[in-house]
Amino acid sequence: MLGEGDLQGLLVERFDRRIENGLVSRIHQEDFCQALGLGETLKYERYGVPPRAFTADAIGGLLSATRLPGKARQAFFEITIVNILLGNSDNHGKNHALLYRSAKPDLAPAYDIDPVLLDDVRHDMAFRVGTSTMGDDVTGDDLDAFLRSLGARGFSRAQARRCAEIIERLLAGVDGLPRPAGKGLCDVVRQQAFHLSQNLDLGLEVLEVDNVPVNRT
Repeated sequence: MLGEGDLQGLLVERFDRRIENGLVSRIHQEDFCQALGLGETLKYERYGVPPRAFTADAIGGLLSATRLPGKARQAFFEITIVNILLGNSDNHGKNHALLYRSAKPDLAPAYDIDPVLLDDVRHDMAFRVGTSTMGDDVTGDDLDAFLRSLGARGFSRAQARRCAEIIERLLAGVDGLPRPAGKGLCDVVRQQAFHLSQNLDLGLEVLEVDNVPVNRT
């Protein structure tokens, strides 16, 4: 963290660079659209037609080809949960990537995360999670189908506990955001957390919020 009070920011080290003996070199990165042979106009599932579409099945194929597929599948699942909670429905094919440090790639860290639920844009997710297109509609059955599409075994009790842990950590994090600037994001996370907790029957206590409008068109 940089700065103090209301003037704070994050300084994040680039993950696609390598420094050796004082020399900076680029680590080859390929976003998911590039890896799937999809043009930029097909970065959202809704604009494609299978097999030329950014779907969970297509993502699962990429993750299966990584150096550590099981780890990549779990990481992508958790990134998706965090995006739902943060209201980031702009998690399209060019906002996920593979890093080539060896013959087989690794899933790149998450980037370009934006709480677009605060903006007057489309709020349907970039790809379906199970049958759901909206983050606040996602159920346990949806997550089970989603994980199976990624190549995992499905939504287990351990996965449910992990979702609860992620929700609780995000709720604790947004509670400490400075006001009034942080109130919008806090409302988004609490609203999304409430729906996800209800849909997954997690039984978490979520404080009331000012309603954040969701564009379902």
